[in-house]
Amino acid sequence: MQDAVANKPAAETWRRLGILRRKEDRLAEAEAMYLRAIERDPSLAEAHYNLGNLYFALLRYDPAAEEYGKVLNLRADHAGAYRNLGDLHMEQGRYEAAAQVWSRGLRLVPGEVIFYYGLGQAGGARPDRRSRGQLSPLLAEWKFEPAASRHPAATRRGIGGPAAMKGWI
Repeated sequence: MQDAVANKPAAETWRRLGILRRKEDRLAEAEAMYLRAIERDPSLAEAHYNLGNLYFALLRYDPAAEEYGKVLNLRADHAGAYRNLGDLHMEQGRYEAAAQVWSRGLRLVPGEVIFYYGLGQAGGARPDRRSRGQLSPLLAEWKFEPAASRHPAATRRGIGGPAAMKGWI
């Protein structure tokens, strides 16, 4: 037990070094550092998340999905993992899978604007629904209730916040 406690600061240090290497575009080194952080502390959800993000950026979808799954097993309320796993499914054209992930995320992290946005994208992206303007049936069950603050991902993607969501549902 004492070893696990001692490894937590070391694991966080390796994770932060991985973040620095990624910012420097030294991706192989970043991956090695995230893996070392996970080796030191397998319960460090953020290390799995960072590794998943790296794999996603490298278009390594299967390992990315596996890492996001580990994050959600460790922290069921990790909005970023739900968001990115849904995005990953969208990239692969699996719109219903994306909608299911975002719907599950919305149940566990109510009011996250990015999930409404994702559900709308998933419904509108399906070729059989595009021409008819239909949305995913999963979107129909939600009423918009914005979170207390705007989600950082919403800002990065240029979503106008709750006001932009009027009329969606």
